[in-house]
Amino acid sequence: MRVQDYTFSTESFVIEPKTGFKFPTYLFPVGYKDRLDGGSLNQVLAGVGIRSVNIIKLSLLKIYAFGFYLNPQRLRAELGSNYGGVLPEELKLKSSFYDDILRHELDMSVRLIVHHKKVRIGLVKSTFETALKNRLKKMKSNEEEGVRVFCSYFTEELLLPAGTIIDFHWQPGGHFHTKVGDRVIGTIHSLDFCRAFFDIYIGEPPVCNRAKHDIGLKLGHILHGSG
Repeated sequence: MRVQDYTFSTESFVIEPKTGFKFPTYLFPVGYKDRLDGGSLNQVLAGVGIRSVNIIKLSLLKIYAFGFYLNPQRLRAELGSNYGGVLPEELKLKSSFYDDILRHELDMSVRLIVHHKKVRIGLVKSTFETALKNRLKKMKSNEEEGVRVFCSYFTEELLLPAGTIIDFHWQPGGHFHTKVGDRVIGTIHSLDFCRAFFDIYIGEPPVCNRAKHDIGLKLGHILHGSG
């Protein structure tokens, strides 16, 4: 993993600097039950960031840190011929590149780690609900069931203390898996929902612009065979 000026890296993890949370450089996705093919299903960490919201009486509330993962073999197979000759520094600024990532099913995950010790479940739910509806509207999609099911996961019974790990996996075929801690809590079958969710992180506008560009740069290096 390439070391950025705002992250600290070892062979096994990257630290998100504003929270201190560690993200493994490789992740085995939620949707696969068996570790087959000698690790070929593993995803590589492309970037880390933080999701913050403005709250009354609090200038900025850090809700969670996140890591963005993607299967490098699928990336090269699907997009290598189109972008392998583009310099990573240029690629990270190309909106068409991110659009193509979302257009193809590249086997991606987002890992969240809850930061604020008193974050309300209602805030997490409403933050995602608003973002997903906006992204789906931008896509001109009528997908509603996926948002309803997703929001139903976030009940008062779901405890999210600081440090809680939540994994979201877009498995090819339009399958969206959610895992909280050690428990898989649901799967949504909707390609539009998958695209809308990941658009939050690499679409326009992203929740963390710095993280989006880092992701684009890392994926560019993978396509060049140097990542």
